[in-house]
Amino acid sequence: MFSALVIPTLFFLVFFVYVNFDSLLMAFQRPDYSSGTLVEKFTFENFRLIFGKNSGLDEILSAVKNTLIFFFSDLIIVFPISILMSYFFFKKMPGFRFFRFVFYLPAVISSSVLVILFKYTIGDGGIIDAYMTGRGKEFVYLLSKAPEALWTIVFYSVIFSFGSNIVVLGGSMNGVSGEVLEAGKIDGCGWIKELFLLVIPMMWPTISTIVILKMTGILSASGPILAFTKGSEGTMTLSYLLYALVSGVGKSQDLYYASALGVVMTIIVFPITMLVKHLVYSDKREAEETI
Repeated sequence: MFSALVIPTLFFLVFFVYVNFDSLLMAFQRPDYSSGTLVEKFTFENFRLIFGKNSGLDEILSAVKNTLIFFFSDLIIVFPISILMSYFFFKKMPGFRFFRFVFYLPAVISSSVLVILFKYTIGDGGIIDAYMTGRGKEFVYLLSKAPEALWTIVFYSVIFSFGSNIVVLGGSMNGVSGEVLEAGKIDGCGWIKELFLLVIPMMWPTISTIVILKMTGILSASGPILAFTKGSEGTMTLSYLLYALVSGVGKSQDLYYASALGVVMTIIVFPITMLVKHLVYSDKREAEETI
C-alpha cells in the first residue's frame, strides 16, 4: 500500500506544495539585475502595482467585472436551467433521449472545433451576415468591438455549458426515492411542487456541493477568451490576465506580479467560499439539532 502511494505523494509534494509555496514567495519578490545577475529582493512592490494609482488597477477592475459576468451567467442562468432540464429528462418527457444527447454533445466535441464553428456562424458568410445582408443592413463582426464581443462570448459560454451539469444533476435525481414521489402524487403534488418541495431538497447535497465548488472559482470564471479575442475588445478576465502575465502572450511576462495577483484573489475567494459553505449547510445542521 505504501509503495502504491509513493508516486502520487511525490507528485502532490512537487506539483502542488512546492509550486504553490514558490508562487507565494514570488509574490513578495522583484527581480534585480543591477549586479549583473538575477537577485530576487523581498518587497511589496507587486502589491503596490496592483492597488497603487497609475498602475494596472483599471485593467484589473475591468477584468474583475468581466469575470463576475461569466460567473453569475453560469450560476444564475446555466445552473437553474440545468436543474429544470434534468428534471424533465428525469420525468422522461417525449423525446428526452434525443434532447439529452443534443445538450450533452458539446461536452463531447472538442472545444476548439466548437469555437471554429461558432466563429464561422457569426463571421463573414455566416448566418448573421446572410441575415443582415438580406435586409440591406451593414454586417458588423460581433467580436470586433466592445461590448458586443464580451456578450457574444458570454452567450457562447451559456449555450454550450449544459452538458456536464445535466449529467451530474440527472445522476443525482435518479437517486431520488420513488416512494416519496409516489406519496407526493397521492397528496396532489403537481410538477412544480414535486420539483421544489421533493426533488430539490432530496438532492440538496449534490446541489450544495456544486454551488460551493462554483464559489471557489468566482474569480477564475472565464469563457474561451484565448480562442476568441485574446483579451482584446474589453473581454479581459482575471484568468486570462494571469495567463497573459505568465506566458507573455499579449502582455509583458511578469511572474512576480502574477503571483501577487493570485495571492490577492485567494485572500478574497477563501472567506467568500467559507461563508457560502456555512450558509449552504446551516439548514442541514439546524435540522439535525432539532431532531
